Amino acid sequence: MLFRSQRSDKKDSKSRNKRRDIKHRELEEIEKPKLHYEKEEMSDDEELVDVGEKRIESDEEEEMEPLIEEEVVEQDPYHLWFNKRSFTEENKKKADTLLSSFQMESVSIDEHFQSKYSSNGEDTISFSSTSFSPIRERIQPKAKPHLVAISQDPRQLALYQAFSHYCDVLYASDEEISSTNTHNEQLITSLCLHILNHVMKATDIETKHTSTIKIQKRLLNEQTHERIQKKEAEKQGLPYIPTSDVDLEATITIPSFQDQGFTRAKVLVLLPFRYYAYVFVHCLLGLLPERMQVLGKSKFEEEFSEEPDGEEKQPKWKEYFPGNNDDCFRIGISLSRRHFKLFSDFYNSDLIIASPLALRQLEAKRGFDYLSSVEIAVIYGMDMICMQNADHLRGVIDACNQTINRDRNTDFSRLREYYLSDFQKYMRQTIFIGKVMNSTILSLFHRSCFNPLGRLELRPIYEGAVNDILSPPRQLFLRLPCDAPTQVNTVKVRYLESSVLKIINNSAYTKILLYCDNYFEYIYVKRLLMENCDERECGIIDEYLEQSDNLRNRSYFYNGTIRVLLFSGRYEYFKRMNIKGAHSIYFVGVPSYPEFYSSFVNGMNEKGGTDEQLSVGVTVLYTKFDTYPLERVVGTSRYKKMLTGKRDMYLFC
Repeated sequence: MLFRSQRSDKKDSKSRNKRRDIKHRELEEIEKPKLHYEKEEMSDDEELVDVGEKRIESDEEEEMEPLIEEEVVEQDPYHLWFNKRSFTEENKKKADTLLSSFQMESVSIDEHFQSKYSSNGEDTISFSSTSFSPIRERIQPKAKPHLVAISQDPRQLALYQAFSHYCDVLYASDEEISSTNTHNEQLITSLCLHILNHVMKATDIETKHTSTIKIQKRLLNEQTHERIQKKEAEKQGLPYIPTSDVDLEATITIPSFQDQGFTRAKVLVLLPFRYYAYVFVHCLLGLLPERMQVLGKSKFEEEFSEEPDGEEKQPKWKEYFPGNNDDCFRIGISLSRRHFKLFSDFYNSDLIIASPLALRQLEAKRGFDYLSSVEIAVIYGMDMICMQNADHLRGVIDACNQTINRDRNTDFSRLREYYLSDFQKYMRQTIFIGKVMNSTILSLFHRSCFNPLGRLELRPIYEGAVNDILSPPRQLFLRLPCDAPTQVNTVKVRYLESSVLKIINNSAYTKILLYCDNYFEYIYVKRLLMENCDERECGIIDEYLEQSDNLRNRSYFYNGTIRVLLFSGRYEYFKRMNIKGAHSIYFVGVPSYPEFYSSFVNGMNEKGGTDEQLSVGVTVLYTKFDTYPLERVVGTSRYKKMLTGKRDMYLFC
């Protein structure tokens, strides 16, 4: 018995010494001088386990170096914006005043682009500077070559500077965003680098704070246990033998950190097709540290394959819509220090990549509360998404940063201050990227962005599609009087009733093409033709007819079997159908894409049929609200005069 007791005492002594050593290391970890926040290497044994919406470390805790250095924090836009500043009612009033009076001033960035920038006067960006916001050391080896490359391109440099300083960005590219050119690759890489850097900073800070809280709780529990043991020993008149070196007289408090939102998801990326999700995820994977393990990659490759089986595409159409063109998809991504997990539940995800359609389908089942804490919202392919359904995009953007209706395992003790005041929408960065800008996108951008840090708008300087016409016919641009955007469709239809119907019903005029850029115009004109024209002489091409019917109507129009053809702009966007042989073209609204205008007009030179009938050339109907499409068609140097000039008719020959 004595031998056993001695063995037991030795074992207990070893356990006490081991626990004492662990506590010494933990206390040294808390009190040691703060190092550079980018020195963040961790033990291979460390693992983060997701429990609900909380990020909790594994039971075997490893040493973790402090992640933040004060000197670096002062220069880091992330910490300045999300960790250092409080957002009170006074800040809200200042932000509202600033947002209502934002003055966009021209800045010199790229000689081929129109650049406008506005700031709050405090956080002004120097777009000529090649200095970048701090990047996590884990992704620096992959990020440095990209940063060196964009330093040579003023436009790419300006965009990344705006991203990293958390400005709202509206960027209209001068080329197809689906093309795999160097510019688009650099743009996507800049976005992914900014997103990954943001998520890593937020994740590391939360993890460090969680570790500190757990250490303090353990110390408090041990102190409480030692006090109880001491009282029991005193009652029994026995000597008190401490089992740990915790100071019984010390004041141990549980620190309070405000570093979280209502839910976990911090970044939302809205994309039009699976192809773009495939590109984005692969770009993120290319920036990850070498040691990080990717979970769910095989499933992702299967569902988001770049070339889906059984899908055949025409070469010209494939140029604009490569890869998988499914527009209903969603994927959550969670990020820990060792794992990059695909297909996480939205409430356990740091990053959500989805199409607006897929999120709207979830609205009835789950609502949108997983978007309550979004800090970065990226809309890539904004014009494509608007062509699909602009209402879905509005619904998703409006649902971001709303206060949750029920508890989602939120730790309210760690909730950031501005969430309690319902000011979280002021802290969100919104980025719109696409090929063209229109009034819908511009309205959504200014209506849904409340970020007081500033805004950057970039769009090309257009030469004009009228310069791409091979054998220019008579091109008449007719400005119709209109006082409000809601009257645009009515004004155009009235002009068609008063002037164009006479030409349509005149048998001397054949092969009249009516192009309607948006669907509302198309519905109005379709109803007008059905009520006033012989249906045997009219044909339509739109996205709701069978492809065989559309091809047949095109053939009938080319051969002269039908005299009038009504064409939908949405169908042209998604199908890219060439219409040739028209004698007269009426553009009921300026085409959103300048290549549509030049394609249709150049097609007039290829005569179809045998009759050479009367032609009225090309007529374009527009109002003062068709600013952006008119600029792309006639050129940046001409459109302002055509919008505000004294004349209502402008002729290009």
